[in-house]
Amino acid sequence: MLTTEKMPDPLSPSAPLNYDIRQLSSTTSSLIIEISRLSQDIGSGYYFQQALHSAKPLFKDPSDAIKEVEYQKAVFSNLKSQYMHLSHRTIFLTKLLAFPPAFATQDDVLRLDANVQHAAERKKTAKAALDDATKDVEELLRGVHAAYEGLTTQMHTLLSSSRALAVLQREVDGCTSRDVEADADADADGMTRDSAHVERALREEEARVVAMRAAVDAARAEIAAVDATRADMRAKLAALVPQRAAAERAAAAAVRDAQMQDKSIEELSSWYKSCTGVLMTLLGLVSVQHTSTTCMALQFVVADAPVQTATLQISVGTDIVDAAFLDLDVPLASTIRECRHYCGSRRLDDLMPRLIRHAVERARRHVAKMRELTALQKAWTCEHDGTGSVVHGVAQSGTPWRIVVSPDYPAGPTGGLTLAVCGDMDVAPVHTTMSAMRIRTLSQLVPALITGALTV
Repeated sequence: MLTTEKMPDPLSPSAPLNYDIRQLSSTTSSLIIEISRLSQDIGSGYYFQQALHSAKPLFKDPSDAIKEVEYQKAVFSNLKSQYMHLSHRTIFLTKLLAFPPAFATQDDVLRLDANVQHAAERKKTAKAALDDATKDVEELLRGVHAAYEGLTTQMHTLLSSSRALAVLQREVDGCTSRDVEADADADADGMTRDSAHVERALREEEARVVAMRAAVDAARAEIAAVDATRADMRAKLAALVPQRAAAERAAAAAVRDAQMQDKSIEELSSWYKSCTGVLMTLLGLVSVQHTSTTCMALQFVVADAPVQTATLQISVGTDIVDAAFLDLDVPLASTIRECRHYCGSRRLDDLMPRLIRHAVERARRHVAKMRELTALQKAWTCEHDGTGSVVHGVAQSGTPWRIVVSPDYPAGPTGGLTLAVCGDMDVAPVHTTMSAMRIRTLSQLVPALITGALTV
């Protein structure tokens, strides 16, 4: 039966941080040989043949034969699992041997997992806030619809009252004309009727007319009240429309913010998961002190310079991912303060390694330039501004000169060097002479200016 030696998992928190390269190489070679033999056995059906051979004497008892076959299947499944485990372990060890630098501390990787959990909790909080905003908007819409229904009901009531008032007005007008005609007939036939009866009838009719006019006035007052209520409801509805629009805009903004935060969290989480100890060593990272959805504080080492701390500001937009290093320590501040690199990619996990490599490369150039200036100061009399951006001195003839050094030094046609001032002479021909003499470094240009070897 195949036996494998139990080795500590290099990615577990309890595993040692450093491994002997020779021991890893020997272990990897033995694992590769064992995996090759195991794959040949599995491919040729060796274990199935052994299972069938051992099961033949048991075929007389079907139940025992079935148990034996099931046992052989379990054995084969176990061997297959061991084969897959050894394959994955071999791939990991092969990659590990390709990058022999020491691992970063495991605590950094654990802190990355904790930060990913924190980002997930913030995502849940944002979703809860979005749900609350959605509920508020729905409640506001229900209030607006209820107000509209009440206004519609009052409008129908007003129309019914108007129709009743019109009918009542027509009845009043008809009754008045009939009373006048009756009075005229009564006057014409006064000799045949009793005058007292006529006067009593007139008083009754006048009282009825007064009552009807009072009813008309009350109806008109009711109509005026309904009109006032309708105007008030229209004013309230007009005030609710901007509130509804504002609530809809706020909800849309909350949705966009939540989607943007989700995108930022997903891309950051993807980069955190891929940032293993080997990748951190390759990039020169020492640790990730703090992370959030938009910022992370990184520590990295450039050449022999002290450990530098930088804040990486990340902006995740709809079209492109932008990132910039901020707040770098001296002397790297002047060269990498605005280090922006797009890489033609929209994903943060593709941008981050290239961005850090680009910043480290610029920092290495700066360290080399500062070492070169330190060596020049020991051999010649020249000064610089502390960051190496401007170097100035005086030639032996007494002519002052000043050189402006580009952050891309020593890149460019003249190494990124510009002779800003050289006494009273025109510096344009001097640049032509520099190109012709192939002067590209400070170690070539400064002695030529001091000794007077560089002339027009």
